[in-house]
Amino acid sequence: MKASPFKPDVPFTGPSLDTYRQALSRFLPPGAQAPTPKSEDPDPLPGRGWAGHRFTLDYKLPGRAFVQSVTYLNFSDRQQIVLIITAPAPLFQKAEEISLRMMNSWRDLSPHEDLAVPPTS
Repeated sequence: MKASPFKPDVPFTGPSLDTYRQALSRFLPPGAQAPTPKSEDPDPLPGRGWAGHRFTLDYKLPGRAFVQSVTYLNFSDRQQIVLIITAPAPLFQKAEEISLRMMNSWRDLSPHEDLAVPPTS
């Protein structure tokens, strides 16, 4: 997870969507070869109330195939974040399932909730 190079007011439609697509290369590792779009998901975390768009692509590093998803997510009206999941192709589905389960567990904290970790006995 990292800060997005975009602001939440850049829509996930029209010409702006091409801008998001073009920015995908900045999230690839050095030496990535033959990046190929695989899929797009215009509502990657349905029911969460966060606008977002996920792009998934294949690429190669010497001797190995990888899959990467890049999810732009309007986390608030002032902040857009990028969630990146990368794994060797045979392991990507499992890595994505774990990551999406984690993302779907996110919730807003109530003002009275304590974030301190309780001491272990």
